[in-house]
Amino acid sequence: MLNRVFPLVLLVTLLFSSCQKAKTPSQSLRAGELEVLWTPSTDQIKSTDLLSFEFTAIHPLGSFVEVQLLDSDNFELFELEEIASPPASPSKLRSHFKLLLEPPAPGKYTTPQVSLILKNNSGIISQLKSPEQEIEILSINPPEEFQTDHQGSLKERPSKWLLLCLIVLALPFLPKKKKQADKIILKIKADDLDKCEATFMAIEEILEKIMRYNFLVKADDFNSMLAQLSQQDEAQSKLKDFVVDYQTQRFSPQSTEPSKILADLKKLFEEICP
Repeated sequence: MLNRVFPLVLLVTLLFSSCQKAKTPSQSLRAGELEVLWTPSTDQIKSTDLLSFEFTAIHPLGSFVEVQLLDSDNFELFELEEIASPPASPSKLRSHFKLLLEPPAPGKYTTPQVSLILKNNSGIISQLKSPEQEIEILSINPPEEFQTDHQGSLKERPSKWLLLCLIVLALPFLPKKKKQADKIILKIKADDLDKCEATFMAIEEILEKIMRYNFLVKADDFNSMLAQLSQQDEAQSKLKDFVVDYQTQRFSPQSTEPSKILADLKKLFEEICP
């Protein structure tokens, strides 16, 4: 009995393995101190699917990576998510990103390029662009050449009523478009402060991210961002006072311990970013 079952199990395993698609290997991209492990997208997706890119940036301490989708007439940004990752080494940070794009009408296209900009407090350090690739958007509708015979039985094309029912049932499960830019998941959360190291460099980096992503302050360096915080807004005013006081404490002869400054920042964050 075992001799009969084993070949059958082996055959099913081989068929299953042959049907699985091999994972696309990552590409290593480098520009100066910025190294990016880029995972290309699949070469075919359905028109109801989202085009997905995943990539990991390895960069020096005290720097951050800004991701920008270059102008594309065909693909539209749906979501950009930065996923917390452990450091690559004692002197290197690791930032993992997931980018989702809404595809255009069915057809063959070239994927849009993504710009990855390595920055620090002094400005831009280096920059690179993702590689382009060909992709085909497949329609979920049956081809026009499908025909029914004279008796009304279907050769290949399913019933219009069946298609309509399937579409109605699928509507609640289709992804909803995010129309506001502030829904990009980059905002600093309380958990990020808990993971922050008690060092001046780490505190300045988390302060810059709070100004950039939580209060949407756009500037190239730390002091310019600080200057743009509004005194009319209570939360921004409190943050600005904290940063000014932090700079005074850090560079005074009686410098305060970073752990105390970080603890004060956590209390302030609960007030201004509930």
